[in-house]
Amino acid sequence: MLQKKELLDIAMSMDTQSDYEKFYRFAQNYTLHLELEHKTDPSTLFECIRYCHDKPKIAKNRTGIGGKNVESLVLWSDYLLNKKELRKLSVTELNYIFACCARYCKAKTR
Repeated sequence: MLQKKELLDIAMSMDTQSDYEKFYRFAQNYTLHLELEHKTDPSTLFECIRYCHDKPKIAKNRTGIGGKNVESLVLWSDYLLNKKELRKLSVTELNYIFACCARYCKAKTR
């Protein structure tokens, strides 16, 4: 398990455009759901992100992810899928990072 400082460093290195806030909130809620089900393998999360990337219009409707447009969902999911260091983290660590990213995105809109 990484220290909070290391997790914050990862979160601060992430792309936090203002339209990504709802996507990060979705990822945070998804990881929270995984934690409540005592699932420690984040592969389910990355499968969901892959689905968002491959079928963004369907994913946007089914998941309730908001956002300005479908293209931003594709860019966000592509960004996460290419961020190899995230795949090494636990579900709890990912939850923390996504929560921080959502806050950073929100702060940029104000």
